[in-house]
Amino acid sequence: MHFLQKLAFARPLYVASCVMACLAVLSGCSPKQGELTVATIGNDAVTLQEYENLYLKSVGSRDQAAAATQEERERFLDLLTKFKLKLTDAYDQKLDRLPEIRQEIEQYKGSLVASFLTEREVNAPGVRKMYESRKTEVRASHILLNLAPNASAEDSAKAYTLAYELIGKLRAGASFESLAVAHSNDPSVAQNKGDLYYFTGGQMVPEFEEAAFAMKPGEISSKPVRTAYGLHIIKLVDRRPSPGEIKCSHIMIRFDKQDPTPEDTLAAYEKIRAIQDSLKQGVDFAELAIRNSQDPGSAPRGGDLGWFSRRRWIQSFDEVAFTLKPGQVSNIVRTIYGYHLIKCYDARPMKPFEEAKKDMQQLFQQTRFQSEYNKFLDRLKKQVQYSRNDSILNLLAVSFDSTKTTRDSGWTAMAPSELASQPLFRFGQRTISADSMLKLAAARPDMGSMPLTANSIRMMADKVGEQLIFQVRGETIEKDYPEFAKIMKEYVDGILLYQIEQDRVWGRVTVNDSLLQAYFENNRDKFMWPDRVDFTSAQAVNDSLAHLIAEKLKAGMTLEQVFAEDSARTRVPSKYQITFAKNSAALTTAARKALGSLAKELKYDPSWNVMFIIQYDTSTRKIPNERLAAKRRDALKTALTKSYAIAEDRITISLRGVSRDTAKAKQEEMEGLFNRADGEITGKRSWFVGALEKQIQPVTTDERTAKADSLQEGQYSAPFLYRGYPTIVRLNKRDPLRHKTYEEAGTEVSSAFQEYESKRLENEWLESLRKKYPVVVYKERLKHAFARAE
Repeated sequence: MHFLQKLAFARPLYVASCVMACLAVLSGCSPKQGELTVATIGNDAVTLQEYENLYLKSVGSRDQAAAATQEERERFLDLLTKFKLKLTDAYDQKLDRLPEIRQEIEQYKGSLVASFLTEREVNAPGVRKMYESRKTEVRASHILLNLAPNASAEDSAKAYTLAYELIGKLRAGASFESLAVAHSNDPSVAQNKGDLYYFTGGQMVPEFEEAAFAMKPGEISSKPVRTAYGLHIIKLVDRRPSPGEIKCSHIMIRFDKQDPTPEDTLAAYEKIRAIQDSLKQGVDFAELAIRNSQDPGSAPRGGDLGWFSRRRWIQSFDEVAFTLKPGQVSNIVRTIYGYHLIKCYDARPMKPFEEAKKDMQQLFQQTRFQSEYNKFLDRLKKQVQYSRNDSILNLLAVSFDSTKTTRDSGWTAMAPSELASQPLFRFGQRTISADSMLKLAAARPDMGSMPLTANSIRMMADKVGEQLIFQVRGETIEKDYPEFAKIMKEYVDGILLYQIEQDRVWGRVTVNDSLLQAYFENNRDKFMWPDRVDFTSAQAVNDSLAHLIAEKLKAGMTLEQVFAEDSARTRVPSKYQITFAKNSAALTTAARKALGSLAKELKYDPSWNVMFIIQYDTSTRKIPNERLAAKRRDALKTALTKSYAIAEDRITISLRGVSRDTAKAKQEEMEGLFNRADGEITGKRSWFVGALEKQIQPVTTDERTAKADSLQEGQYSAPFLYRGYPTIVRLNKRDPLRHKTYEEAGTEVSSAFQEYESKRLENEWLESLRKKYPVVVYKERLKHAFARAE
């Protein structure tokens, strides 16, 4: 569908996304060519440049547009003139001044201002800044002093006093590591003495990162840096270009426990040394990793860790890995997990911005967006001269019944009138009352079920205030961003086109049974059944079962009868009791009869197996009883394999000792238990996958219909593969090409009629528009479209 058709038929939210995506299309024609008129609609001219821009939005690629034939270009010009005719009519009807349309436009403009400015003033520069910051890595140490975000003035004073004292000592030459161990509240200080290792953009909280990146190696921060964690005193240890990414594998010998003894570490070290010796003798690293590495995640891949950047692994591992060059193998590396050998296979620099952009966007959203957005919002507040009367807000916040919610009707009227009329927000000389804020909140879908607590009212004020800030900024945005006006114009055009189409075409289509019946009778040839086959299909679990089913069909059974037999068979539990003569391994007559039935079932499906349990008495004469049970096992297995030709690997017979003392059964029941084998068929399943399917489909639908079309009525196909399973079909009857009845055509008639009627109404409308706004086209000028500028 062309861009113009999308504009005409899509609802405004779709139009909004469409115009945003198509904003930055540039024309390639020369300025003089771009001014050529390719059509006039009434008093309005369509230039070649406008034609090009819209065509590019339709096809998406300049090369594709340039390769378009003259016929394709003319067809698009016809679409464009229809588009312009409808739009001209919409503006002449002053649809853009309808209150409901104005309200929708204003609502969209407010949200568009927010997303437009956020993208251009927060996301785009923030992502670029994030990328640039990751070109460098720094190593820093810090001393952390606890200070809660909501700390009292007294606690803040104490923390800052101590921080400045420590800064003074450090500048006087005191050991950073010693002061870190003595004063830092960082839980890891005992291990790292304040060292945070190397990091780059997006790996620390923003305030800390910005301070560290502004320092020089060896420098100590002149003042403490406040973050959500407290106060930090920073020492920058090193700064250098980021190393990019490396691709490594490793072999690990793990410590047996978290706190290994010297004996444990020695045993692990001897293993890794032996592997190191094998490497020196030329054994392949990946082969050794597969055979020896105790890292279950990487060992099956030859130790491969893939590509990774700084800080992906534990520091002691990371430090060594990033000193390696492609092809190098490290010496033995110890971490808290064990000993490692690391091999570097490849290295690559940081990706170009366009390649890294998606990852940078995600990282920026996760680590920096909120802080950068807050700064941006603060700038906007100054720009629009925003202020809020917090004393009024505090009184308003506690004036509602907190048991009520915004779902309750008339909740906005619950505010005391003396507060509701007070100015809550100010934008320069303009004020917004508390009552207006509540009404704006009530109109927002995201506030549809909030409790009327003090915190909720304050949250409403925050969100509505932010909404108004963008709304006021939107009044002047087009001066700074002319392209914003183009986006809004395209959005408004989309709304008006939708509305005018609704008024002139869709809303005028009348559908009733008599009209549909008449349309059907006049267009019978549009509603046809193609050649169809009425067929029944079945899918078997595997090839052997498919051939078993086919044999039953050849023997005269129907597919339904075979399916019913299978269903009945799989529902019945297949359990057998094979009895032995008392104190003997001889099978009774009843046992041999049962074995015959069992063997017959097993031959239905070679995937089925049988499992027996032979129990013997362990309370007296345990050893003789166990020997008798073993003889019975052998006799049972011999009978099945020799007499009934059941493969030995399909038979499992277990012996189980049972003490009479612990058994709850009566004495005679125990005697029966000790003179039989209890068996059950395992792996029993249906021959069929799912149920039988009876369908009527065109002969060209799939392999089943094609196969059915090759059969005589009532005939079955040989098994064939369909969607991974052996399939058999039966042709029930043929349904040759014929007209559909009115009832069979159903909604198809309604849909076709509505399409026909809307097209008729649209054509009548367009004809009247051409009389009102004469159209002149200059098709020959389209050959200049997309010509490269000289």
